[in-house]
Amino acid sequence: MIEMQQHVLDLVKRQRNFILLVLSNPAEGQGEAYKAWFTGPFRALLVAREEVLRARLYQADSVDITIGRFPALPMKHLALLDVSVDHADLAESLIDAIQGAHSKEASAKEAATWLYYPASEKYGLDRGDALTTMAVHYTNPVVGRETEFYEWFVTRMVPHAPIFAPLVSGQRFERTMFQKPGALAADYQTVGLYEQLGPSEQLIESFQKPPTGPNFDALDVERFTETSYLPLA
Repeated sequence: MIEMQQHVLDLVKRQRNFILLVLSNPAEGQGEAYKAWFTGPFRALLVAREEVLRARLYQADSVDITIGRFPALPMKHLALLDVSVDHADLAESLIDAIQGAHSKEASAKEAATWLYYPASEKYGLDRGDALTTMAVHYTNPVVGRETEFYEWFVTRMVPHAPIFAPLVSGQRFERTMFQKPGALAADYQTVGLYEQLGPSEQLIESFQKPPTGPNFDALDVERFTETSYLPLA
C-alpha cells in the first residue's frame, strides 16, 4: 500500500497544475537572432527545468483574427509552459530564470511572465504533444458579474469553441494570486486556449456566422483581446 501511495504521489508531481505564459519581443533589428535564441538556447533552458513538463513556443500570426476590433498585445512571441509546483509562488525560481535569461540576451527585450491555473476541463480533441496553431482569448468579466461570466465561460464558451472552424479544443485558465509579471502587467483574469487546425482566415470567416443564442454581455469588451499564434517548437 505504501508503495502504491508513493507511486501516486510521483504521478501527481508529473501532472500540470499551472501554465506560465512568457510573452516577449526581439530587440530592434534582432528578429532572426532572437528567434534562433528563443527556439534554441532558451528552449533548452526551459526543458531542463524540473518543474517544466512541456514547453511550446509560438509567434503571433500576421493575420489579425479580431479584424482590428481589439488592440493586440504588444508582444509577438509566446512560450506556453506546463508547470508542476506545489503552489504558485514556488514558480518564482523558474520565472526569475526566464526573466534573467532575457535580460542577458542581446537579441531580446524584457519578457512578461503570467502565471495561471486550469479552471475547466479541456474540451474537444486532445492533440497531445502535437504542435498546432493556438488561438488565445485574453478576457475579463464585467465588474459585479464575475460569477455569471465564469459559469458562461466554462459551460458555453469553451465547450462550444469547436463550432468555430478550425478550432478543435478549448480550455479556460484563471490568473493566480502570485505574479511576477515583468514587462507587462497580467491584466487579464481569464485566458482561453484553443487549438486551431486550420488557417486564421477560416477562423475569421467562422466568426462572421456565430451560433444562434442570447448575446453575452458579462464579458468586458474594453479589457479583451485575442490572437492566433503559429507554432515554432
